[in-house]
Amino acid sequence: MENKTLLQQVKEKELAINTRLDRASGDADRLISDAKKECAEIMNKGDEDGRTAALAYFNGEKAKIDAAVDAIRLSASREIQVVNATANRNMPAAVDRIVREVTMR
Repeated sequence: MENKTLLQQVKEKELAINTRLDRASGDADRLISDAKKECAEIMNKGDEDGRTAALAYFNGEKAKIDAAVDAIRLSASREIQVVNATANRNMPAAVDRIVREVTMR
């Protein structure tokens, strides 16, 4: 068995502790790096999911608006047809009345 001086024993302990510290520091750096990567992946996935949900919501609401516009156009078209039919039905009587009023018959 070697007889080491107190200074040599302290240096060996210091070296062992520094080795363990370096190993722990490397492990911590890897854990932090992995956590950052995982966080970035989660954020990207959240962004993608959010965009997908927003697009689906947008398309659904747009379809509702398009249907409402079509319903309004159909209703307006029907009202125009009713007004035209009423005008066509009343036209002869209106012409006769105008002629009577102008000619004072």
